[in-house]
Amino acid sequence: MEQSSFSVEKPSQASSGPYTSPPPPIGYPTREPMVGDPPAGPVETKSKEITDETLDKTAKVQKCVCCCFEVLQKCLM
Repeated sequence: MEQSSFSVEKPSQASSGPYTSPPPPIGYPTREPMVGDPPAGPVETKSKEITDETLDKTAKVQKCVCCCFEVLQKCLM
């Protein structure tokens, strides 16, 4: 019968516990700007237009969800 052994390393002292935070989103500033850094480019945003079709689809989804909740509520009683 073979016995396998393994070692467990202690976490580094720099961590503040067993949890680490995820990296910031792309483009999020992670430090103060320094002399010589290239200037930040303009941020372009696009607004979505709300059309009658969008409102109609939203109303249909809302009605469907409400009906599902009603059926579920009746099943649980």
